[in-house]
Amino acid sequence: MLYVETSGLELIMQRTVERIIADMKHVIRVVILLIFFCISAGAQTQKTAGQPVIDSLLKELDSEKYVNKEDSGRAGLLDLLSLSYAIVNTVEGIRYGEQGLALSEKLRWKKGIAAANNSLGSNYFRRNEYSKALGYFSAALKVYEETGDKSGVAATCGYIATFYSRQSDYRNALKYLLLQLKAAEEVRDKRGLVLVYRNIGLAYSHLNDYPKALENHFKSLRIAEEMGDKREIASTTGQISIVYEDMGDYTKAKEYLFKGLKVSNTSSIADFYGSIGASPSSLGNDFKALKKREELGNLATKVAIETNNGLGYKSQGDSARALEYMLKEALSYEYEKKATQAKTEEERQKLKFEQQLKEKQIEYEFAQKTALIEAQQQRKEQERKNNDAIEKVNQEKKDAIAKEELRREKSIRYAAVGGSLLLLVIAIIAIGAFRQKHKDHIIISNEKQRSEELLLNILPAEVAEELKDKGSAAARHFDDVTVLFTDFVGFTQISERMDPQALIDELHTCFKTFDEITGRYHIEKIKTIGDAYLAVCGLPIADAEHAAKVVNAAIEIMDFMQKRHEKLGGKTFEIRIGIHSGSVVAGIVGVKKFAYDIWGDTVNTAARMEQSSEPGKINISGTTYALVKNKFKCEYRGEIDAKNKGMMKMYYVSSPVASSRDVSSII
Repeated sequence: MLYVETSGLELIMQRTVERIIADMKHVIRVVILLIFFCISAGAQTQKTAGQPVIDSLLKELDSEKYVNKEDSGRAGLLDLLSLSYAIVNTVEGIRYGEQGLALSEKLRWKKGIAAANNSLGSNYFRRNEYSKALGYFSAALKVYEETGDKSGVAATCGYIATFYSRQSDYRNALKYLLLQLKAAEEVRDKRGLVLVYRNIGLAYSHLNDYPKALENHFKSLRIAEEMGDKREIASTTGQISIVYEDMGDYTKAKEYLFKGLKVSNTSSIADFYGSIGASPSSLGNDFKALKKREELGNLATKVAIETNNGLGYKSQGDSARALEYMLKEALSYEYEKKATQAKTEEERQKLKFEQQLKEKQIEYEFAQKTALIEAQQQRKEQERKNNDAIEKVNQEKKDAIAKEELRREKSIRYAAVGGSLLLLVIAIIAIGAFRQKHKDHIIISNEKQRSEELLLNILPAEVAEELKDKGSAAARHFDDVTVLFTDFVGFTQISERMDPQALIDELHTCFKTFDEITGRYHIEKIKTIGDAYLAVCGLPIADAEHAAKVVNAAIEIMDFMQKRHEKLGGKTFEIRIGIHSGSVVAGIVGVKKFAYDIWGDTVNTAARMEQSSEPGKINISGTTYALVKNKFKCEYRGEIDAKNKGMMKMYYVSSPVASSRDVSSII
């Protein structure tokens, strides 16, 4: 499921660090070396070694070179701190990342902006806040595309693919992997091509498109062989083996499995599955390794290399016992796949019986081979005894005693084999129970995550947490908020002449864009009412910039609708927007299909501002104007009679005071 290799997050972090360091000529060498050491180490090592790196960066940040300065060097250090903290303390990582982003935007340093978005995305990904992480990585990708930074595009596309893979959305994951492939080809990054081709193959495997999965895996293998990278060759041949196994071609699966074993310098199938399972891009191998270790590792005395009874795996893994285990494993997977497709319990029981019958046949054939070897050994022994008997007649008595002892040894041996088989049956039953428990745990975890995501899609995060903790959420009063109200002009007349599906599609496109814009400004969407859109800023968390953020969002919404109307004409709508600031009460209403809503005179006044506006205009009240007059150019309209409100001062917003919006004060 996770596609980015080298521990996923660490690869993105490493490449981000490389790009930042390229623009930071004044950072001391020891700090650079420490950063790369931590990124190269495992997750636990990173947590242990991360603090010395952070201490070094903090010391450098407070040095004379950077203290009280606002330049790209300081912005780069803030991004490095954010990346380093992502491993040990995401709260601090987000704090430094936001500082770095604000400084880079102030400097208009695009590389720094992209790097800061990547570092913030890394921190939120570590916190499992995937939607926020995706937002930051998408912002980074946009900057990389604008600046033509192909390496940045490749790395960030890989991470977005990881996000979609976490959601089991393999089609979208594949979309970004193909973008990553294009960028990697343009920069001729051979190692990156090995990884991305393999990850594309994995995506196609999840989509059950095995021919394309093999096509991409073989491309990855060819490049790895050109590089002479044994680790990548072993990983890719392992993935090819898994694809063939999923296709039911166990001969090919065995062929590539043993190729991987030979290249990887590991002596057992279990260890090899573990080595290719160590990469997050090879989910499923971890469980295969666990199963192999439980099935084989618990019989250490029987599977050790070069044991006396010949049951061990050799370095190539090609022994009679290795083949027996491979065949049983193949049967087990074949049964599981068919069982999931069975419609009745009777069919599943029939499949289980067929599996057991085939396993008995394998055991019987292996027993025959073993018996043949024992018979040959006995024949040689008998020939030796006969030769001894010819030479020394007086040895006959001793020979008889030796035969009796040999018979007893055989009985003991057969008893030991029977006991081992019993232990094997018990182990198989235990493994089956464990696997079922593991599957159940995964299902429960996935359902819990889906329900929590659905709740967060309906309610603000703070309200959702209160609802989960207490079973209810109290209504609250908020003194300083700004309410946004939009409405489409002539919607009823337009809807009468549009196809119903086209009408719904257009509404969805518009409101989806509104959601994206308000989300960037941390504005809370409340609801849509027909063709009207209601949102508010300043709750459930207070925000001193609530009025400026809402006006900025309104300008973006208006820009979007005007461009869309120029393109589609009568197939879309014109819009009026009204804004008012004040106090509201917010809370959850109802018990079925409950929703988070706001009430109060501020909401009604915002609606009056919208009704008193004109198509293509943003109408704000005198209260809102007092809060944003130094940040936006506004046109005074005079006092206008608002329904049920009397005469009210109103203003049209034309544009921000500065040539570009003060994003650093908003994000």
